[in-house]
Amino acid sequence: MRIKIALAAVMGFLTACGGGAATHYDTKSALECLQRTNSMRAGGDPRSIFLLFASDDGLSAVEPVFVSFGPTNLTGRVPTALGATSREPSWTARRGDARISGFGPYEPPIAKRRHIRDAAAKAAVAKLGPAVRSAIDGCLKRNER
Repeated sequence: MRIKIALAAVMGFLTACGGGAATHYDTKSALECLQRTNSMRAGGDPRSIFLLFASDDGLSAVEPVFVSFGPTNLTGRVPTALGATSREPSWTARRGDARISGFGPYEPPIAKRRHIRDAAAKAAVAKLGPAVRSAIDGCLKRNER
C-alpha cells in the first residue's frame, strides 16, 4: 500500500513538472490562422487541417501539409488521393500538441504537362519549402497558450 501511495506521489510530481513544459495551442484560432495562409484548404475536422500550398505561379511546386492538434496522423491513401507523391510524409514535426506532416515540396505532374522549365520548377520547390514551414511556425507561435 505504501509503495502505491509513494508511486502515485512520484507520478503526480512528474506529471506536474512535465505538464508545464509542453506547448499547447488555442486549436480553433491556430486552425483559422493556418487557413488564412497562402494555401488552399483540402480537408480537415475540428482538430486538424489539410492544406495545399503552391508556388507563386500556382503550377511549378506544391506542398500538401497536414496539421493536427490531437492524435490523428495522415498517411495511406488520403495523401495520394489529394495529389501528394507519397503515402508517407516527406517530413514531420511535433511542437507541443501539434503534429505536422509535410508531403513535399515537389513539382506536380501539371508542371511537366505545361512544360515548366526544370530549373524554374526546382527554384520554386526550393523557395516553397521554407515559406510553408515559416507560415506554419508563425501560426503556431501566435496561438500558443
